[in-house]
Amino acid sequence: MIMKPKKWLAHLLLVAAMSMLFTGCTSNGQKASADKLPIHYLHGTFSIDVHDPAAVVGDADYVFVGRVDKVVGTEYKHAVALETEAGTKEVASPYTNYSITVLENLKGELQTGVSNPVQKSGGVNQDGASIVLYEEDILPQVDNVYIFMAYAQKDGSLLVSGPSSTIAVPTNGTFSETSLASVAETNEYQTYSKAVHNEKESVRERFVSTFDAKK
Repeated sequence: MIMKPKKWLAHLLLVAAMSMLFTGCTSNGQKASADKLPIHYLHGTFSIDVHDPAAVVGDADYVFVGRVDKVVGTEYKHAVALETEAGTKEVASPYTNYSITVLENLKGELQTGVSNPVQKSGGVNQDGASIVLYEEDILPQVDNVYIFMAYAQKDGSLLVSGPSSTIAVPTNGTFSETSLASVAETNEYQTYSKAVHNEKESVRERFVSTFDAKK
């Protein structure tokens, strides 16, 4: 989600939470497998009702069904210096980079059938000891299908961020092109498809993605 005045509070809480996680982690330098790491959820105040699908899709620039092809890596942004018992440490917010194929657009017209770079707010903390996510959010897994609420950034990139921004779509095993019809039958798809038709659009500055099919 775009960081508006209320969103800054959520960001500050994110940094504060990561600082506590950092000071509380072990110092043996070992990093566990991501799927075995504990998840720490961050609570914030947002400018929309994150429990209302119509408000969530109305705030986003693009809503699409996508298959996660690859986890590219994690970036750490908005670094701050914090004093700990071990001295001054730099703590930053994790952002996970993915390659995602857009299977169907529900809002907007991103290019389909090719793997597009998408950045997700949240991921493995910089110390490797935990995963940091917003409340009511999930970290996408490779080969799984989700409904994504994405925001076009000023540079044309796509950011998925905030509670209810990534909705898991239940599928039977690995997704294939022939199962798109079954995705459309799920409650998740029907809920967000209906929400797009009844969206509560937010008034804010908007950009167009580099991967928009109209460009």
